[in-house]
Amino acid sequence: MSQLVLLLAAVTAATLVPSASQAQQRTWFGCGDQIVYESGVALGQSRIVEAGAGHTVWRTACQADGRRFEIRRTKAGCSWVPDPAQGVARREEREVYRDAGGEEIEVKPCSLRDGAETVPLRLTVSGCRMRNDFEAGVTMGESRAVFSPPEDGGGAAPRLAQACAERRDAPLVWKHRVETCTPPKESVVAGAPALSWTQVTVGSDPPRVIRSCQPQGGRTLRTTTEGCAGVYVHDLASATSYGTRRWYQVTVGETGESFAGWVTRCVQSPDEAYQHLTVNTGWRHDDAARTSLQLSDTVVDTPTGRIVLETGVVRERARPYALEEDPAPRAAGAPVAIGCERWQAWRRIGLVTRGDGSRIEIDRGPLPATRVAACAP
Repeated sequence: MSQLVLLLAAVTAATLVPSASQAQQRTWFGCGDQIVYESGVALGQSRIVEAGAGHTVWRTACQADGRRFEIRRTKAGCSWVPDPAQGVARREEREVYRDAGGEEIEVKPCSLRDGAETVPLRLTVSGCRMRNDFEAGVTMGESRAVFSPPEDGGGAAPRLAQACAERRDAPLVWKHRVETCTPPKESVVAGAPALSWTQVTVGSDPPRVIRSCQPQGGRTLRTTTEGCAGVYVHDLASATSYGTRRWYQVTVGETGESFAGWVTRCVQSPDEAYQHLTVNTGWRHDDAARTSLQLSDTVVDTPTGRIVLETGVVRERARPYALEEDPAPRAAGAPVAIGCERWQAWRRIGLVTRGDGSRIEIDRGPLPATRVAACAP
């Protein structure tokens, strides 16, 4: 079976340009390297030209001249592709070689290949929302899939493979615990009622207070929002902020009720809840890896105004840049005289679209020189 040979449209950056006056010489100007996939090499090509005053004669066609450039795989400039169904992320690779001028020439673009490097995905509740059901006494949580490529190092934040979601096949549920809490210093009334708070422990994390320290009610206990305007309790995990209230004790006499003293500071009011909002604020682009991350802020609108709770949060997977299939050629330098002919070197300039729709140019390597002016008849 004949070898599969592809003429790669590439010309070395160190192209040998023949003199306009030298009679006959070998040049690889205008010749592309020959790619032989079965052998994993690119073969340098050249041809013989006779150039002189008023004439240019190409004595041979472009043909292999003994120079060999090894084709290799590289992960540089390629992305990780998460596969949640298989529980791994795989690294894309591309095939390149270094030509005679030392320029890296891409033979095959980034893609997943057999034997690709993999890293395991892991589930985490960190950064995901939770839903508190106080009546049922449980908290239900979301989880997300993340991974940590070796090049990121041990201290880097994990990369997102799958966004936060409730797992119907294995729901995450944690029971509430109601425990006695220590009254604050403002409890100045003798015989003040016992206070309690509601906690939940998620995995190996320390217990989280999801309902502040306050009484469960009583005949002589009352609540007021006096002194609590603009004071909120923010629960990022449940995407909810609460207004606050103060508990105080009264004495009941023949003439009615009278204030007996404060029982709590401003504490969470379950009847005054405000849902958090996600506001997209921008993008972080990685032109080397050709990926974009969308950034967002977490905010809450309250009667006293909007409060920004988090900034620069990444909630979605990185989006790969979209590459145009047919990069446009661009002249590389001024035309070159070969005898009485004029030849122009070119480069492949592609456009990529980032996640936010902005576009940038990328140099995808050299193209063969073409004749732009023939000799006069």
